[in-house]
Amino acid sequence: MQESFDGIYSHGGPAGVCRVGKDYHLYSFLPNFEDTVKMLNNIACHLVEGGLFVLNIQAEEIDADGEQEIGNGIVYAQQKHLDFLENKEMYFWETDYRFKKQGRIVASDRHKFLMVYGQLLEDTMKAAGFKWKEATPDDLYMVYKKVM
Repeated sequence: MQESFDGIYSHGGPAGVCRVGKDYHLYSFLPNFEDTVKMLNNIACHLVEGGLFVLNIQAEEIDADGEQEIGNGIVYAQQKHLDFLENKEMYFWETDYRFKKQGRIVASDRHKFLMVYGQLLEDTMKAAGFKWKEATPDDLYMVYKKVM
């Protein structure tokens, strides 16, 4: 694809931002850090100079674990697992999603996200050609600007 854009928006797509306390962590569905870097580089390649990369911010899910009745005898259950790596600014967040009926699991799925934050996040975004612009006042979007 040879097209360039003024802005690219990600809402739960290949990348997004999760607020954890007062910090922001980039999440990627690509569990390999090098693949995440390639993805960010590809996004930057398709933005014009000064173009915006806007990421949806998801609030921290403090009470995400547990079960909830959703009707018709179906119970939705979610459980998160954190796996910290040697690099203290990168970890995996795995979430199990389950649907139960009469105590039996009838459907389940596990999603694995690579989480990057702190100086590593800053350095990674800068290397891809992005400069942090702002988190919107309503804390719904993180905005980066292409600078190279």
